[in-house]
Amino acid sequence: MAEPASLAARYALLAEWKAANHPQAELLDKQLAYRQITGPNRRSDAAWALINAIDRLIKQHGAAWAGRVAELVTRYELKRGLVAQVDLPGDQFLSVMPELLTLAPIQHVNLLAPFGPLDEIVASPLLGRLSSLHVDSAKTAFGDRCAIALANNPHATHLADLSLADCAITRTGVDVLAASPHLAGVKRLDLSSNPCDPTPQAIDDGDGNWIAHRPPLAEELEAVHGARPWLAMPTGYLPTWPPHPDELALIQDYVSDAQLATLEKLALEVDRLAAGSEDDQIVAGAKRQRLLIELDVYGLLTGQPEIGHRVAESKTLRGYHDACVQMASYHASASRIRLVGNAIPMRPTDGHVSLDWFRTPSGYTPGGVSAHDWLALCERNFLEPTPTGPGSRFVRLEGKMHVLLYWVEATGEPRLWRALLA
Repeated sequence: MAEPASLAARYALLAEWKAANHPQAELLDKQLAYRQITGPNRRSDAAWALINAIDRLIKQHGAAWAGRVAELVTRYELKRGLVAQVDLPGDQFLSVMPELLTLAPIQHVNLLAPFGPLDEIVASPLLGRLSSLHVDSAKTAFGDRCAIALANNPHATHLADLSLADCAITRTGVDVLAASPHLAGVKRLDLSSNPCDPTPQAIDDGDGNWIAHRPPLAEELEAVHGARPWLAMPTGYLPTWPPHPDELALIQDYVSDAQLATLEKLALEVDRLAAGSEDDQIVAGAKRQRLLIELDVYGLLTGQPEIGHRVAESKTLRGYHDACVQMASYHASASRIRLVGNAIPMRPTDGHVSLDWFRTPSGYTPGGVSAHDWLALCERNFLEPTPTGPGSRFVRLEGKMHVLLYWVEATGEPRLWRALLA
């Protein structure tokens, strides 16, 4: 309920349900398995067998598993084992939605006629609990007035998917939607069938060929308001584009065994290149940035014990995890608080020091100086002033000349990774 978009939370629930022989575990297991089938493989016999099995389970048990939710809505759907999507008349949204959110991890709402007070709905704090909202065919009941109210709602920041098709939105409303900082993270915004429509599309040419199309207006809006995911050219497997709202909303914090193997391979490749020629080291830098971004996306750089268990058999990834644990300890140390003085970073990777300080240590620390004192002293000198790119700096520390080495990582900012005698 707290993290309805988290894949890791859903896999943890699956493990608990299996251990307890919960009857709903079978649905959750099959739906998680189906979402791992991508692209043309969704037309395979195995995919159809899963779909049929899922449909049978829902037909047999869906109403019981939905419980009271089924009584309150026009239609419901179970995603990843639980009720996630509902259809209901707009004039019931404000009265019914608070109860619905206590009953199930509902993320997706399709509003139906009668639409009710749409200006109040799109300005409601309840949108902060949703991942998608569809208000199709509301025509002039929506219009630019509601588009502006939605764009100004600070609770809309969690929305990943919006559909406002055939809602009488003109260029005025579209400009406000594109300019809104609260909607900057929306991945899909359907404005089709409006007087102004910048929606990118995947189009079937009639011969079975799919073509990605982006209206000139989308490019114009992006030039004025900056990049917006919903204005980008469609990518991926176009016959199934756009992705289902549930896929757009997912937090990719669970790593399958196959993904873990791919990340381990990439981590090994980074280390191999880093130990090679100067050209290899340049390539290693680019791959390191990609690796750190992917490890962060999959939640593998938190330093939490459960991550250690998950990567226990992946030697190189375990090294990154162990470095996160050591980094978190350093960030909270009295040495850093005393010598560096700035706020404790929220995550191990949010500071100014590379994980490789701990993951591939140099082995050098001046005699009589603790490891945390030494790193804090180096970090303080690294920050005075903070460099803007990769390189090195000579500084006198502990009575001797040392060289600080730093490189650029995932955020594009330099990170301290070595301190050695000059």
